[in-house]
Amino acid sequence: MEICIFTPYINVCGGGEKYIGKTAEVLAVDNDVHFLVEQKPNTDELENRLGLQLSNMDFMVAETSPCSLSKRNLALSSLTKNYDLFINQEHFSSIKSQAQQSIIIQEVPPTRLNFPKYNIFHKLLLDTKLSTYEKIVVNSYFTKRWVDKWYNRCGEVLYPPVETSQFVPLQKKNYVLSVGRFMAKYHCKKQFEMIKAFKNLSENGMSDWELHLVGSVEDNVDDSEYLERCREEANGYSIYFHVNAPLRELIKLYGNSKIFWCMTGFGEDAAVHPYKMEHFGMSTVEAMSAGCVPVVIRGGGQPEIVRDGVEGFCWGTLEEFRDRNLRLANDADLLANMSASSVERSKYFGIDVFEKRVRQIFLSA
Repeated sequence: MEICIFTPYINVCGGGEKYIGKTAEVLAVDNDVHFLVEQKPNTDELENRLGLQLSNMDFMVAETSPCSLSKRNLALSSLTKNYDLFINQEHFSSIKSQAQQSIIIQEVPPTRLNFPKYNIFHKLLLDTKLSTYEKIVVNSYFTKRWVDKWYNRCGEVLYPPVETSQFVPLQKKNYVLSVGRFMAKYHCKKQFEMIKAFKNLSENGMSDWELHLVGSVEDNVDDSEYLERCREEANGYSIYFHVNAPLRELIKLYGNSKIFWCMTGFGEDAAVHPYKMEHFGMSTVEAMSAGCVPVVIRGGGQPEIVRDGVEGFCWGTLEEFRDRNLRLANDADLLANMSASSVERSKYFGIDVFEKRVRQIFLSA
């Protein structure tokens, strides 16, 4: 079968790119897989940072700029007609598919606020184009609730893949770890807030701990300035930055760390801006597979991963956040028990489960 995957964000090197890359790997076992992109990717960097194997796949660069959105979509649409299956990973896409079968992946919760310039007219246009897709695939039940509501369709959940065997507990140190892109707007991972929270904890019971922040940063002014703000706020404390770290460095940090943090969505109204939450949380699962105990925000897809009080803690206020971290820091038995539970829980989101689900969704008639 000839399969075309449109992935416009391939150079971001984030969770969504690993999601589609691993999907492609599974499909490429018995099919010819071709990527359709708008910018030539750095495949060496993708393989190094995300652990992908893309050398046997074609990357076709579509000539779509500069042109209007409608002309761009028409150009991309015309390229789909020669394929048995077209997979579209673009957020809120209005590309009409002409392939024999078509599936759209929606990783970001849609709301009317995603279309401020178009509102109901854009929704009607979007719905018309989505009629050419047989399935909508989502990355969590959190995302599914919004997709089902907005598109009046039933999304199929495909949890992102985590190669849990890659991440194993090593000699544990007093490390708190967070993994996520340094992004000033839209889907900010709240590293600045983490730094302020860690400074407070380090002065109130966790003075011998270190905070390690891992993440990529795109080459733009806003994100670069955000990273610099974070560095300035961290000055004088045991806070370390691992920017654009290779996978081998991340694996070691996961193995050495005792606690994992996710604050994405903190201070946001999930009912109004659900896309600002963590839509799933691959890094949370990766950390758990290495025996890190998650202390994560009670929102987005995080509660689907972490059962509060079993393998970690979910929190809603800074008071809860502070209490949960101090409990773990001061109770070695609790930390050890939750660490072991985290390893077991992570297997539910392992690569074997993912591969089986990919075949069910993408290769079934």
